Amino acid sequence: MPITSLVHYETETDGVIQGFKVDAVLVDKTTAFQRARVYQTPAFGKVLVLDDETQSAQSDEAIYHETLVHPVFMIHPAPTNVLIIGGGEGATAREVLRYPSVKNVIMLDIDAELMEICKEHLPEWAGPAVWSDPRLHVHAIDAFTWLETHLEAFDIVIMDLCDPDPATPDNQINRFYTKEFIETLFSKHIRAGGLLVAQIGDYTALPEVSAVFREATGVVHNYVQYIPSFTSQWGFVLAGTPLKSASAAFARLPTGLKFINPGKLAGIFSHSE
Repeated sequence: MPITSLVHYETETDGVIQGFKVDAVLVDKTTAFQRARVYQTPAFGKVLVLDDETQSAQSDEAIYHETLVHPVFMIHPAPTNVLIIGGGEGATAREVLRYPSVKNVIMLDIDAELMEICKEHLPEWAGPAVWSDPRLHVHAIDAFTWLETHLEAFDIVIMDLCDPDPATPDNQINRFYTKEFIETLFSKHIRAGGLLVAQIGDYTALPEVSAVFREATGVVHNYVQYIPSFTSQWGFVLAGTPLKSASAAFARLPTGLKFINPGKLAGIFSHSE
């Protein structure tokens, strides 16, 4: 639903519509792939909205991005090569690049115009130091196309895409949440002992989506985190290796984080399933 009387509304579930006040529209541009808007809001600061759905908010993007990235880094002992599928705001790369063991990050996001919008209008997510880091290699390309033509394998793959929607068969994001795609990742693009982590949207989708990951890999761990600007518990799926106590690895957690800490990590690992 479009902006009306300086309020942005969107449908959360059937029969539930929520909104937030907008002070200013900083960007309203239709790229080759989607409509992108950046709002200035009193509740959440800057907010990125894609095709009428809130994608990221200044006030709590660290909750989302730190929860997506850091648990998987507590499991892998020393990842050097990381693949990010999506992640156009740059904040997932920001978190990955905090780890000195990481030597190479490939980021695949189909929308070059969106990435330029984020660089210009959302530097709070990822500033020049992130985008210019020599370890980061950004490709504005469909990830399917890139993976079909490259044989590079990774220690960690992070899927930071828009939400899958099984109810909409022609949703292109659904391609990344199939048994066939996940099996291809593990057979061709994830090293032995490597890991895959993905955001899956509202936690109510966890049973269905994690079942696909489990069928493809045999081992999955689900965890959730409340994201205020999404007004929902958000679901994450981690796959690739049996979960073991990672408390000894918490010492590797980078400094300067805004949300994740050893206590929150302990909660994630104790309640994942």
